[in-house]
Amino acid sequence: MSIPVGGNLHEQGVSMSIFRRILIGLGIITLASCASRQDEVPRTEPPASASGAPPSLPPTSGAPPAAEAAPRSKAWTLATYKLEAARWISHNSAGHLFEGAPPPLLKSIVVLTIAVNPDGQPARVTVLRSNGYKALEQRALQSVKDATPLPRPGLIVSRRGVAEFTETWLFREDGRFQLRSLALPQEEVDG
Repeated sequence: MSIPVGGNLHEQGVSMSIFRRILIGLGIITLASCASRQDEVPRTEPPASASGAPPSLPPTSGAPPAAEAAPRSKAWTLATYKLEAARWISHNSAGHLFEGAPPPLLKSIVVLTIAVNPDGQPARVTVLRSNGYKALEQRALQSVKDATPLPRPGLIVSRRGVAEFTETWLFREDGRFQLRSLALPQEEVDG
């Protein structure tokens, strides 16, 4: 096989658009492989106490336990990242969730805009829409705080250094919620 040398690509029978697509594809693959290797540093366990039990933290004043370390997101789109974040928030809010389909009439719907830094820390969380139940707005905001750090977004889903999306909290009459991204279709009103 011979590789032509010299001349332009059109003379060699290669389309510029195909050439550009190949270069862009190689660039994306290179960036993705660099981003995935960043977290492959082995973690060490904290030293055990003299009794062999792991060290324990002193009890807090009724505050919820800190969220476990969030994994690096494997999402290639913002929509997929939003699903990962919703699963993470739900996992860390299990005591406040309801199961099954949302009822036909909800007490409140709260929509938050969430911007997440590359380390999984929320850069900004704001109420975009609410029907005025301040306590439920606070519960939605607190559920994000309790789940911090969120999955660490990759460069592919970030704009200007943050991944920004909206999520909707569906509150039942008893104050329990589901996230719209994970909820079943809402029940129908009978008759």
